[in-house]
Amino acid sequence: MTHKLVTPLFLIFFFIFSTLYHAVLSDDQSNKTEEASPPPPSPFDFLKNLLGSQKGQNVKGVKELKEYLKRFGYLNHDQSSSNYLNTNNNNEGGGGDDDFDEQTESAIRKFQQNYNLTVTGSVDSKTVSKMMMPRCGVPDKMNGNNAGFHLDYKFYDGNPKWPPSKSTLTYGFLNGTPRQGVYAIRKSLQDSASVSHFTFKYTEDYANADLKFSFQKRYHKDNNPFDGPGGVYAHAWAPPIGAVHFDSEERWTLGKFPHSIDLYTISLHEIGHALGLQHSTVQAAVMYPYVGAGEVKNLQDDDIEGIRALYTL
Repeated sequence: MTHKLVTPLFLIFFFIFSTLYHAVLSDDQSNKTEEASPPPPSPFDFLKNLLGSQKGQNVKGVKELKEYLKRFGYLNHDQSSSNYLNTNNNNEGGGGDDDFDEQTESAIRKFQQNYNLTVTGSVDSKTVSKMMMPRCGVPDKMNGNNAGFHLDYKFYDGNPKWPPSKSTLTYGFLNGTPRQGVYAIRKSLQDSASVSHFTFKYTEDYANADLKFSFQKRYHKDNNPFDGPGGVYAHAWAPPIGAVHFDSEERWTLGKFPHSIDLYTISLHEIGHALGLQHSTVQAAVMYPYVGAGEVKNLQDDDIEGIRALYTL
């Protein structure tokens, strides 16, 4: 009788163990495949062809460089040349669009200064390396200090923030949010709450949540289209909008893996925006806009001091 009972139990145990073993093995093989596969082409690859470009030259790709500088806060329409503003789709040669003019040089110098690079005004190797890194889609904010040193935390113009009556913020997920996204965002909210006065409460009412998290692709009706893997990984809005969008085409992971973006690190960064923090130029800070492949960050003193200064904690 005992023998008859043990055999079925052994078979059940063996089946469960075998299933778990194959699941772990499958995940391990998947990670190895992910590590072995090359990174996909980046929307910023055009910058490689501009290495060494400088004022006075006409180089294919300068038009895209101007768009990059404009998108991230270093060049505005008023500073752009008339040829750049009045783009003619029939002008196949590019004309003035690819002119490396004085305004472009000035914008490059601002970028280099903001990231503590040697200020040359030309597209040198260190500038290309920095610009090609995946980054947040929120434009950078120049401090006005032109000394070229690292700056601390920054706020949006006007210091928008949640009112004292909103120390408890609700958050929700758009249908279809991947499980690893839900996990990373909840962990990031937990860690953000631990260094601030905020409490975050989940709601199924996504439309009316204070913080709305979603994964989007390319054009998604907010005038800030994503550009595919390797470019802009996410963007968010300052209070009281509270929308946070992640690029669904990125190679997202939890933890440090080659050619991948850590969801936890980016969630912390975008939540910082949603609470009122702007980009920091402190490279170790979560609010630094660029992230290296496989890079994992935790909240740093610069991030913590920033949120506490904004809310006078």
